[in-house]
Amino acid sequence: MLLLEVLFYVLVLIVTGVLMYYKQASETSSTNNQQADNNLFDEQEAEVVKKEMPVKMSTDNLIKEDLSSPAKKHSREDSLTVKSNESIFDEIMNTTINDDEMVDDIKMVIEKSPIEKKRDRILEEILTTEESYVKGLRTLEENYLKPIKEILQKETFDLIFNDIAIIKGVNENFLQELKKIYFGVDGLSCLAVAKLMLHYAHSFKLYTRFIGNYGIAVSTLEEEKKKNGKLRKMLDKIAEKLSDEATVSSDFTIDGHLVLPLQRIPRYQLLLQQLKEFTDHNDESFVLIENALSLIKEIASELNNRQLEYSNIHKSLELGETFKLKDFFIPTRRLLYYFEGDNEVNYKRSNGKTGILDLYVFTDLLLLNRRSGFLSKQEFIFAPHSKDDNSSTDTLELEEDTLNQTLILTCTFKPGTKTEPRVLEMYFEKNPDQYNKVKQAIEAMMENQTSRKSVSSRSSI
Repeated sequence: MLLLEVLFYVLVLIVTGVLMYYKQASETSSTNNQQADNNLFDEQEAEVVKKEMPVKMSTDNLIKEDLSSPAKKHSREDSLTVKSNESIFDEIMNTTINDDEMVDDIKMVIEKSPIEKKRDRILEEILTTEESYVKGLRTLEENYLKPIKEILQKETFDLIFNDIAIIKGVNENFLQELKKIYFGVDGLSCLAVAKLMLHYAHSFKLYTRFIGNYGIAVSTLEEEKKKNGKLRKMLDKIAEKLSDEATVSSDFTIDGHLVLPLQRIPRYQLLLQQLKEFTDHNDESFVLIENALSLIKEIASELNNRQLEYSNIHKSLELGETFKLKDFFIPTRRLLYYFEGDNEVNYKRSNGKTGILDLYVFTDLLLLNRRSGFLSKQEFIFAPHSKDDNSSTDTLELEEDTLNQTLILTCTFKPGTKTEPRVLEMYFEKNPDQYNKVKQAIEAMMENQTSRKSVSSRSSI
């Protein structure tokens, strides 16, 4: 037992000795390192102070004085920190003017001219309006076309909506390319957008087929709505749903969506025209913009012609139904000019009666409608050489009183009708701008009638 206790105390002494040895070694190493750091610091400080004092002063005396004087006692770290901050401050103060000049130079580089700013806004409008347009096409397809396809026969559906999917696909690709440019390194640069517009202008020519079919598509859709109550109710419900979900006011009907492609081409033309106006002729993008604009103008011209044709078809069908005119619409008949509604013109008949009338001048006939309160009455139709003529008029003469802005129509009737000639005076003092338009349209109609009469006379010989 005694032996174990002795061994235990010996072991404790050994461990204690080892620990004391390592502690002393550690303190010695720390002291040496601190001394080395102090020596290095002394050398650096002496060098710094030496530069600050006159040459005649001893560096050693300066150090002693600095360390012994109560007024100058401070840590070595503080001394170096203050010196460093003072040096930095001096550098900033000495370079302030140069920095300001550099900032002005940067502003001169970044600041864009008013013309460049306008051009940037046009480029952004091309992108934002394209996003809105494609969104409308997607709404048309998702909300209208898919459910309608389940109701209409395939032939009818294709006749009305056949080109919508193609147009949507082209413009989705166009929008995707626009966004690539926008999020690229240079953003919406005029050159990049001009190249893209020129490339897609050729693809936009497919709009001409949609435009050419637009009149038939709308007429077919109207006929289907009249005879298909289920379709009509569904379209009304969809329009109401879209209106309720929308945050801005718009035309949410199917007709409002079908007309979107017709509105887009003129918008392209307008934006490209503006972009051209704000682009220097020497700019490499100018020729590209000009070429793209030329192609878009061709499509727009076709659009205008087709819209006029559609207007003729629509107005002829409308008048035939309003006045109960059988077979009034024929493909060769064109509407030259008309005024109705608020564009009223006063008239006076040969019997002294006065009133307000609507006038429709076609290539082969003249239709006047006398309005009285909520009622309207067909005055007469002049179409002596038309196979579908349902009037008894024979000749029509036009006189004008330029001083009083008055047109005088004298109508004679076919032999055997025992009807006296009628004289109709139309007064344009309230609408002087219409005076020449109506006169020229009536003269064109009468010239066309004369030509047809000459052909008819030669044919009968």
